[in-house]
Amino acid sequence: MNWTNRFRILMACLMALPSVLMAAQQLTWTDILRGDKIPRALEAKDLPATAYAVRIQQGSDANNGMPTWMSLMMMSPSGGRDGLIGAAMSLEQVSWTDGSSVQIGGQDYLVTYRMRITDELLRLQMALPPGSHVESPQGFAPKLQLELVKTTAITNFSPIENMTVATLVDTLNKINGGMSPQPVPVDEGAVPIAIVPTEQSMASKKSASLSNAKQIALGVMMYSSDYDDAMPYVQSTRSLFGVIQPYVKNNNIYRTLNPSGGSFLFNMDVSGILTTQVKNPATTVLCYDSREWPDGSRIVAFMDGSAKTVSRETWKTLYGPGKLKLKKVGRPLPLNYMTQGIPIELGTP
Repeated sequence: MNWTNRFRILMACLMALPSVLMAAQQLTWTDILRGDKIPRALEAKDLPATAYAVRIQQGSDANNGMPTWMSLMMMSPSGGRDGLIGAAMSLEQVSWTDGSSVQIGGQDYLVTYRMRITDELLRLQMALPPGSHVESPQGFAPKLQLELVKTTAITNFSPIENMTVATLVDTLNKINGGMSPQPVPVDEGAVPIAIVPTEQSMASKKSASLSNAKQIALGVMMYSSDYDDAMPYVQSTRSLFGVIQPYVKNNNIYRTLNPSGGSFLFNMDVSGILTTQVKNPATTVLCYDSREWPDGSRIVAFMDGSAKTVSRETWKTLYGPGKLKLKKVGRPLPLNYMTQGIPIELGTP
């Protein structure tokens, strides 16, 4: 089947989404975390043959990382360390989907998978002695992580021509073997960019921190689902981390890798409220970086389970202590409730 026909079929599926979603698989956030209905992660070779490579932009995603139309510079002509790592990181901009959708809490989501390349490179880096750097991605074994994309938030959807599951597997094999992969096709007229190693380091930290913020938000949503839409009525960020620990089972996600220091903090305005009271969950802060990153941005997780990097100007419009005045239900949990095992530095500005 040539690319034109593949493109037409995929676009037909997407155009039909509004009607198909009426029969979309009904799931809960618990189903997602358990991974028994939809796999939470896949090897590249296990992607369905019907999966398409696409670039998806949501809302104000243009501020998060590289713009999608500039993102796919796969290989510098000189090769070597920078080219291989640049090749690996550029795969992070590609989403894979066969057009399947699910419905959770009345919201429709497109099922996609995307590689967390920067997380994998951080794993390789952390295994090295202090002061050392990843010279090539040998041992590079990233999985594609599940990402549910709210269909109403999609502002741009661009299939990537001539990229298939087979070419993805081949590209990963070549990167892992230290060979020069073929470039992933870029949009016509796009300006390819090379990745500077110092920017890689910052991007890696920001990507890992953004992933942590999303997992914190998902843990809170799981808790709320189990307690009749009530948010944890905690009196500190450490208590929040304690009460969601049974859901996330990972202390490491509570950390930000912000070079400026600080920690993720819980928005105490939403402590003890009902999620049904929140009129605009996509813009209501759930937790946030206590300090700005060197570029003036912050990582913020929201009440709809999303997380993104926001500019200093945007942050000023989103948050202020006491800004959200909603009725709290029940009684607050004790001050140090379930903080045992949560490192003291977490939740400290």
